[in-house]
Amino acid sequence: MAVLSGATVLYADGGDIDGELAESLDLNILNAAWTVRVRPGDDVVSSIVSVIPSVVLGMGSLVSVFLASLIYFAQSARIKGRSLEVANEMLRAEIEERSAAEEELRRSDEKFRGLVETSSDLVWELDEDLRYTYVSPKVRDMLGYGASEVLGKAPWDFMEPEEAERVRAGFEKAASERSPLVLFENVNIRKDGARVVVETSGTPVFSPTGEFSGYRGVDRDITGKRLAEEDLRKSRANLATAQMIAHMGSWDWDMVKGEVSWSDEMYRVFGAGPGGLRPSYDSLLGLAHPGDREAVKRSIDESLKNGTAYSLEHRIVLPDGSLRVVHEQGEAVLDGRGKVARLVGTVQDITDRKRTEEQLNLYREHLKELVDERTAELKEVNQRLAFEVEIRKKAEEAMARMNEDLEERARELERVNKELEAFTYSASHDLQEPLRVISGYIQLLSRRYKGRLDAEADEFISYAVDGVGRMQRLINDLLSYSRVGRLKALKPVDCKEALGSATANLKALLDESGAVLRYEGLPTIMADSSQIEQLFMNLISNAVKYRSGKTPVITIKASLNGREWQFSVKDNGIGIDPKYSERIFELFQRLHGKTELHGSGIGLSICKKVVENHGGRIWVESAPGEGSTFHFTIPLREASDE
Repeated sequence: MAVLSGATVLYADGGDIDGELAESLDLNILNAAWTVRVRPGDDVVSSIVSVIPSVVLGMGSLVSVFLASLIYFAQSARIKGRSLEVANEMLRAEIEERSAAEEELRRSDEKFRGLVETSSDLVWELDEDLRYTYVSPKVRDMLGYGASEVLGKAPWDFMEPEEAERVRAGFEKAASERSPLVLFENVNIRKDGARVVVETSGTPVFSPTGEFSGYRGVDRDITGKRLAEEDLRKSRANLATAQMIAHMGSWDWDMVKGEVSWSDEMYRVFGAGPGGLRPSYDSLLGLAHPGDREAVKRSIDESLKNGTAYSLEHRIVLPDGSLRVVHEQGEAVLDGRGKVARLVGTVQDITDRKRTEEQLNLYREHLKELVDERTAELKEVNQRLAFEVEIRKKAEEAMARMNEDLEERARELERVNKELEAFTYSASHDLQEPLRVISGYIQLLSRRYKGRLDAEADEFISYAVDGVGRMQRLINDLLSYSRVGRLKALKPVDCKEALGSATANLKALLDESGAVLRYEGLPTIMADSSQIEQLFMNLISNAVKYRSGKTPVITIKASLNGREWQFSVKDNGIGIDPKYSERIFELFQRLHGKTELHGSGIGLSICKKVVENHGGRIWVESAPGEGSTFHFTIPLREASDE
């Protein structure tokens, strides 16, 4: 007997089930198609039984199989039903467990997102190609970009080329080694172009199968920290530079910790490199000169005892045996109980200053000796001059009244305005007339008695003639100086025309010397035309008068400098020693003897007065043998009738 489902044999009791006596029965049980096949055994067939018994036997066997099948399938259905109930219970439990896990995951995800979105750091994720797959909202505050502008890009896409290359190499090296990124500092460029210093930390991420899938990490903005560190570094560098320049070291003695620290300059003050000595109170005292050590110790002890500051100068002995002088000062820092917690101070090397002071004292002593010697010499000279004056007294008696009158008028004018403005009338009428009389009589004496008296008389007459001539030139120059009064009106003055008038007045001097005059860029200014002409005349005549052996070449230029015109008058004359550059503009100041070059020392004083009347400045740039360049300025001004 056999039970089949299609071509599949589900059950067979052995033997061949095919044959002419085999019978088949098709059944449909529990929605499944079955075939029961029965054949009599060979022993039955060989016994030549009748057909009826065979049929009866076959039918009986068929019924037995059918009943057995019913029992088998009923039992299987019952077992399957019970298993299905168990499976359903397990499935319901698994669904409930999975729902709880999903709910917990949702709450965890919400908590994670809340932490990420409120974090002051930028949280990010990179894929295996090191490109952003996630960035927290902090990206807008840190870089100025939205998340959509960042996703799909690499971290170094927001950096300058050189920095990008460095950061890219670092990321790729870490990725190749599957190692974490630990406090990787880099500089990003914000969307607005500003620089942001970022500290990056990250850890590699792997899939469940162990494959590398990127990085997850955070960026922290440390720009403020770096700026503060840079400011602190600059401050410390500036302090160190200042201490080095001043040769002043600082120290700090912490009483609580029992530690003493020195600045680098302290070591140098004590003749050692940084770290060359052990900073301590004993080292400080040990370097003090034996003769000053007790004073140093007493000052420090009093400061520690009373909490007061101290300051003193003392000597120190360097390791090489050399002696230096320092200024040391300290100040106590008290704790909350009023006790000294720290003692801080400075030590400055003042050896050079002390030497300078000593040299200055020696110089003062030497200068005092020179002054005393010079005073004695002047007294001797004055005595000789007094003797000469006494000898010449008779020749100068005729000039005495004139000199007294001149001195009286000079004092009167000095009391008024010190500018000789009222000197013109008195000098022209009260001085020139008697001076002409004196000059006439002296010249008459010279013509009539020269050679007829003794040599001493001729010398006296020569002195008188020379003195009268110099006095006449002096009075004429003073008259010119006194005429340069205050400005009464400002009108447009064409400097080229003013220069033309000045050169016309100096034609004889220019022709006699062969001087070459050049000019360019001369403007029209608001000024007093007569004074500007006089200014040009004096500077040009000065250039010709103090010429060298070469043909005088005079160049006059002007340029606008802000709110004023700057003029320059350059010559190729004998030049001036720079130490006299201020003195030459003072009244009666001459750099040459009376016999070398004629002049009263008033010409440049007139120039200075003209320029100052117009609100300007005048100065000279020169060197002996290299010519001179006189500069003066005339401010831009409006026309005035004052």
